[in-house]
Amino acid sequence: MGAVVAWALATGAITGAVWIGTVLVSHLRKLAKEQLFLLAKLEDRLEFAERLLAAGPLPLGSEHS
Repeated sequence: MGAVVAWALATGAITGAVWIGTVLVSHLRKLAKEQLFLLAKLEDRLEFAERLLAAGPLPLGSEHS
């Protein structure tokens, strides 16, 4: 009888560990996708700033002429 209980507990522990591992991997994949999205967004902003800087000084408004 004790062996059956031990087997049931071990099976439950293994099943729980696999489930937790699956949830964690899914969460980490989601975070990785979000990071790639944010990195691409940052790169777009940096490229925009670089283009502005490369264009030279901005013309002043008519009230400053």
